[in-house]
Amino acid sequence: SLKTRRRKALEAVLSEVSYNVPGVGAMSPEAAREAVGEARQLEMLELEGKRKEELRQKALQMAYQKPGEVVQLLRAWMLKRKKSTA
Repeated sequence: SLKTRRRKALEAVLSEVSYNVPGVGAMSPEAAREAVGEARQLEMLELEGKRKEELRQKALQMAYQKPGEVVQLLRAWMLKRKKSTA
């Protein structure tokens, strides 16, 4: 999968850096795994931010193109939410 390939690529880069950069070669396997985990978390946050921005852009585009439908959808959501909190 794409995630597995990215993880392996990241681990390979980290391994390469640990052998070729002075002072980093002493990094323990645990520290290397932690660094890879942190890099993965940052990547996921970045992807999430991009998805949110894409959704925001699509919502704005839909609001301009079909304002009547968007109003109906929002009203339906508000009624549903009102019923679920009552």
